[in-house]
Amino acid sequence: MHGSGNPAQGLRAAGLIDTMHLLTFPVLLGTGKRLFTEDVQPTGFDLTDSRTTASGVVIATHRNAGAPRYGSLE
Repeated sequence: MHGSGNPAQGLRAAGLIDTMHLLTFPVLLGTGKRLFTEDVQPTGFDLTDSRTTASGVVIATHRNAGAPRYGSLE
């Protein structure tokens, strides 16, 4: 599903998303719409692939990993 946050939030809340492809563009706009709302249950995802295009777009593929694992950077 490309470019549509509202249906994606509903699918994620129902546990129906198993893989996400997140594209990060090298542009700072200052404001925007949240991809994940605060009322959705936290979910863990594992990074399975990533690449950067010639124009600097980072394409990261994440697989659903169930309950999130918490830790620290230490």
